[in-house]
Amino acid sequence: MRFIFGFLTCLFILAILGFFVAWRGLFPVSAKASSPPRWEKKIAGFALDHALSKQAPLKENPLPVTEANLEKGMEIYQQSCSTCHGDVLKRSKWGTTSFYPRVPQFGKKASDMQESQIFWIEKNGIKYTGMASFEPFLTDNEMWQVAMFLRHLDTLPPKVNAQWHTPEE
Repeated sequence: MRFIFGFLTCLFILAILGFFVAWRGLFPVSAKASSPPRWEKKIAGFALDHALSKQAPLKENPLPVTEANLEKGMEIYQQSCSTCHGDVLKRSKWGTTSFYPRVPQFGKKASDMQESQIFWIEKNGIKYTGMASFEPFLTDNEMWQVAMFLRHLDTLPPKVNAQWHTPEE
Protein backbone atom coordinates (compact mmCIF):
# COMPACT_ATOMS: atom_id res chain seq x y z
CA MET A 1 0.00 0.00 0.00
CA ARG A 2 2.86 2.39 0.85
CA PHE A 3 4.46 1.64 -2.52
CA ILE A 4 1.28 2.57 -4.41
CA PHE A 5 0.88 5.76 -2.37
CA GLY A 6 4.52 6.69 -3.03
CA PHE A 7 4.18 5.95 -6.73
CA LEU A 8 1.01 8.05 -7.07
CA THR A 9 2.61 10.87 -5.08
CA CYS A 10 5.60 10.88 -7.45
CA LEU A 11 3.30 10.97 -10.48
CA PHE A 12 1.37 13.87 -8.96
CA ILE A 13 4.57 15.81 -8.22
CA LEU A 14 5.87 15.20 -11.77
CA ALA A 15 2.56 16.42 -13.22
CA ILE A 16 2.67 19.58 -11.08
CA LEU A 17 6.32 20.15 -12.03
CA GLY A 18 5.52 19.70 -15.73
CA PHE A 19 2.62 22.14 -15.48
CA PHE A 20 4.85 24.68 -13.68
CA VAL A 21 7.57 24.42 -16.35
CA ALA A 22 4.95 24.86 -19.11
CA TRP A 23 3.24 27.73 -17.28
CA ARG A 24 6.56 29.55 -16.84
CA GLY A 25 7.33 29.11 -20.56
CA LEU A 26 10.47 27.07 -19.89
CA PHE A 27 9.90 24.27 -22.42
CA PRO A 28 12.10 24.73 -25.50
CA VAL A 29 9.81 25.32 -28.49
CA SER A 30 12.14 26.62 -31.20
CA ALA A 31 12.14 24.59 -34.41
CA LYS A 32 15.78 25.61 -34.88
CA ALA A 33 16.76 23.59 -31.84
CA SER A 34 19.07 20.65 -32.31
CA SER A 35 17.64 17.30 -33.27
CA PRO A 36 15.35 15.65 -30.74
CA PRO A 37 17.15 13.54 -28.13
CA ARG A 38 17.11 9.77 -28.56
CA TRP A 39 14.47 9.23 -25.84
CA GLU A 40 12.12 11.70 -27.53
CA LYS A 41 12.60 10.00 -30.91
CA LYS A 42 11.89 6.60 -29.34
CA ILE A 43 8.69 7.80 -27.65
CA ALA A 44 7.46 9.63 -30.76
CA GLY A 45 8.32 6.67 -33.01
CA PHE A 46 6.57 4.28 -30.64
CA ALA A 47 3.48 6.51 -30.55
CA LEU A 48 3.43 6.93 -34.36
CA ASP A 49 3.90 3.20 -35.03
CA HIS A 50 1.08 2.28 -32.68
CA ALA A 51 -1.23 5.03 -33.94
CA LEU A 52 -0.67 3.91 -37.54
CA SER A 53 -1.29 0.28 -36.62
CA LYS A 54 -4.70 1.30 -35.20
CA GLN A 55 -5.72 4.09 -37.58
CA ALA A 56 -4.16 3.18 -40.95
CA PRO A 57 -5.85 -0.04 -42.02
CA LEU A 58 -3.48 -2.41 -43.79
CA LYS A 59 -4.91 -2.77 -47.25
CA GLU A 60 -3.52 -3.38 -50.67
CA ASN A 61 -2.79 -0.50 -52.99
CA PRO A 62 -5.67 -0.62 -55.51
CA LEU A 63 -3.30 0.41 -58.31
CA PRO A 64 -1.03 -2.10 -60.05
CA VAL A 65 2.74 -1.63 -59.84
CA THR A 66 3.41 -0.39 -63.37
CA GLU A 67 6.04 1.83 -64.89
CA ALA A 68 3.37 4.46 -65.60
CA ASN A 69 2.13 4.51 -61.97
CA LEU A 70 5.68 4.66 -60.59
CA GLU A 71 6.57 7.46 -63.00
CA LYS A 72 3.45 9.44 -62.05
CA GLY A 73 4.20 8.88 -58.35
CA MET A 74 7.73 10.18 -58.90
CA GLU A 75 6.44 13.29 -60.71
CA ILE A 76 3.95 14.07 -57.94
CA TYR A 77 6.63 13.45 -55.30
CA GLN A 78 9.02 15.85 -57.06
CA GLN A 79 6.33 18.54 -57.34
CA SER A 80 4.67 18.19 -53.93
CA CYS A 81 7.03 16.41 -51.52
CA SER A 82 10.70 16.84 -52.39
CA THR A 83 10.88 20.41 -51.09
CA CYS A 84 10.69 19.00 -47.54
CA HIS A 85 11.62 15.33 -48.06
CA GLY A 86 14.49 15.74 -50.53
CA ASP A 87 15.26 13.58 -53.54
CA VAL A 88 17.98 11.27 -54.79
CA LEU A 89 20.32 14.13 -55.75
CA LYS A 90 19.99 16.30 -52.64
CA ARG A 91 18.61 16.33 -49.15
CA SER A 92 16.17 19.10 -48.31
CA LYS A 93 18.14 21.77 -46.47
CA TRP A 94 14.86 23.30 -45.32
CA GLY A 95 13.41 19.98 -44.14
CA THR A 96 16.58 18.98 -42.30
CA THR A 97 17.23 22.29 -40.52
CA SER A 98 13.96 24.18 -40.02
CA PHE A 99 11.59 21.48 -38.75
CA TYR A 100 11.41 19.85 -35.35
CA PRO A 101 11.41 16.95 -35.53
CA ARG A 102 13.48 16.85 -38.69
CA VAL A 103 11.70 15.70 -41.84
CA PRO A 104 12.46 12.16 -43.09
CA GLN A 105 14.46 12.22 -46.30
CA PHE A 106 13.33 9.80 -49.04
CA GLY A 107 15.95 10.12 -51.73
CA LYS A 108 17.87 6.90 -51.83
CA LYS A 109 16.19 4.23 -49.70
CA ALA A 110 12.67 2.86 -49.98
CA SER A 111 10.35 3.59 -47.09
CA ASP A 112 9.97 0.80 -44.56
CA MET A 113 6.30 1.71 -44.01
CA GLN A 114 3.50 -0.13 -45.77
CA GLU A 115 1.96 1.64 -48.76
CA SER A 116 -1.34 1.92 -46.88
CA GLN A 117 0.45 3.70 -44.00
CA ILE A 118 2.16 6.14 -46.37
CA PHE A 119 -1.20 6.75 -48.06
CA TRP A 120 -2.84 7.39 -44.66
CA ILE A 121 -0.13 9.89 -43.70
CA GLU A 122 -0.49 11.72 -47.03
CA LYS A 123 -4.27 11.81 -46.64
CA ASN A 124 -4.42 12.80 -42.95
CA GLY A 125 -1.10 14.47 -42.11
CA ILE A 126 0.71 14.11 -38.76
CA LYS A 127 0.08 16.51 -35.90
CA TYR A 128 2.96 18.54 -34.49
CA THR A 129 5.36 17.69 -37.33
CA GLY A 130 4.48 20.06 -40.14
CA MET A 131 3.25 17.13 -42.27
CA ALA A 132 0.06 18.48 -43.79
CA SER A 133 -2.88 16.55 -45.14
CA PHE A 134 -2.70 16.42 -48.93
CA GLU A 135 -6.32 15.33 -49.31
CA PRO A 136 -7.40 18.77 -50.59
CA PHE A 137 -4.66 18.78 -53.24
CA LEU A 138 -4.22 15.20 -54.48
CA THR A 139 -6.68 12.51 -55.48
CA ASP A 140 -6.63 9.13 -53.75
CA ASN A 141 -5.06 7.60 -56.87
CA GLU A 142 -2.28 10.20 -56.86
CA MET A 143 -1.57 9.55 -53.17
CA TRP A 144 -1.45 5.80 -53.87
CA GLN A 145 1.00 6.46 -56.73
CA VAL A 146 3.30 8.43 -54.41
CA ALA A 147 3.07 5.69 -51.76
CA MET A 148 3.91 3.09 -54.42
CA PHE A 149 6.87 5.14 -55.63
CA LEU A 150 8.30 5.60 -52.11
CA ARG A 151 7.88 1.91 -51.31
CA HIS A 152 9.63 0.82 -54.55
CA LEU A 153 12.57 3.28 -54.64
CA ASP A 154 15.02 0.36 -54.43
CA THR A 155 13.44 -1.54 -57.33
CA LEU A 156 12.42 1.11 -59.88
CA PRO A 157 12.27 0.03 -63.52
CA PRO A 158 15.31 1.28 -65.52
CA LYS A 159 13.41 4.09 -67.27
CA VAL A 160 11.91 5.50 -64.04
CA ASN A 161 15.21 5.01 -62.19
CA ALA A 162 17.04 6.99 -64.90
CA GLN A 163 14.49 9.83 -64.61
CA TRP A 164 14.78 9.78 -60.81
CA HIS A 165 18.57 10.18 -61.06
CA THR A 166 18.39 13.00 -63.64
CA PRO A 167 18.34 16.60 -62.35
CA GLU A 168 15.13 18.52 -63.02
CA GLU A 169 15.48 21.44 -65.40
